[in-house]
Amino acid sequence: MFFKILPPIAIISLIFSHVCIYPPVMTATPNFANINWLLADIGNSSFNFGVPLFLMLVGSFLQENWRIREFLEDRFWGMATPLIFFSILLTVLVIIICGFHPELMNFFGIKSFTVLGFYDLFKSVFFAQSWFSTQYSYMWLIFGVYLFLPILKSWVQNTPLREAEYFLVIWLIVCLLKSTFNIDLALYINYFMGPIGFVILGYYLMNTRWKIFNNKNFGLVLFILMSILLPILSPAISPGNDITIFNRYSVYMILQSAGLFIFLKNATSIYKKENKNRLYYKFLMHLSKITIGIFLMYEFIIGIIMKVYFTPSNFYYMSWICFFIAFIIPYLIMLIFSKTPYLKNLVGVVRKNPLVYINDYI
Repeated sequence: MFFKILPPIAIISLIFSHVCIYPPVMTATPNFANINWLLADIGNSSFNFGVPLFLMLVGSFLQENWRIREFLEDRFWGMATPLIFFSILLTVLVIIICGFHPELMNFFGIKSFTVLGFYDLFKSVFFAQSWFSTQYSYMWLIFGVYLFLPILKSWVQNTPLREAEYFLVIWLIVCLLKSTFNIDLALYINYFMGPIGFVILGYYLMNTRWKIFNNKNFGLVLFILMSILLPILSPAISPGNDITIFNRYSVYMILQSAGLFIFLKNATSIYKKENKNRLYYKFLMHLSKITIGIFLMYEFIIGIIMKVYFTPSNFYYMSWICFFIAFIIPYLIMLIFSKTPYLKNLVGVVRKNPLVYINDYI
């Protein structure tokens, strides 16, 4: 249950934070009494823990016994296939829309209504260069982590946990100096930065015997404290009084994400067998199977609504409407796809090497 509840929480946080990225509100004069500005501040500051949370979940894979081929077939292809499928789907959808409404070609970034123009559109979608596929950059981040994971697995499983602590101490120091206070270091230790730190942190928190890191109350307090502190710090540290989107490797984000991870890992009462028949349990279990499809579609919906309907004056109620629409529509689409024999293999519901599930139907 613990491993399955993290992806739904991560995707909900990503959708809400992306809804709140609205420049006219983010660059307005800070005013905690202004509900529009306050919502944008909280959304951008307190709900950016989705990617770090998922990276820490990836760290839990390090304690499992798997071979490189098995891992790549399950995890790598389990993400690569949906990415390719939804990139093609969005490309075709945009081409159809622009076919009926040519005036929208610039809006969607189509250079020309030719085969070359369609190829350029697909390439921009696939490589996260279109405004409606910016979240795909997270997929490419995860791919890079996955390729390095077999090496990390060999290291952590054959060394004492103290070596992970050594890495994390240096990682935290570097993140504090470079990603939190923007201090340039003469000593070149950039290889201690980046997503690998969250992966090691997730592995460490899963295996440490320190009582404080196995205390759900400590995790909850840490998460709530940082979630309150981040919106206050955001306008305070910004030179132009804008809402600051914190670097995911800043110490603030690390502490917030770690707090939520610690809480969810140790909140064992949530995962008791008697809860299996409860509605929230069933919903989260179902949602965990289709999270990747929701993730690959939500930005398209958010982008259209934001660009067409959002104004600084209607931001508050439109942000909530946008959030629910951006969640419900991909959810319903994935609900249909997950019940369709062929499509469920392409959208991440069934994880297989493409060559394997092609053989299922020939």
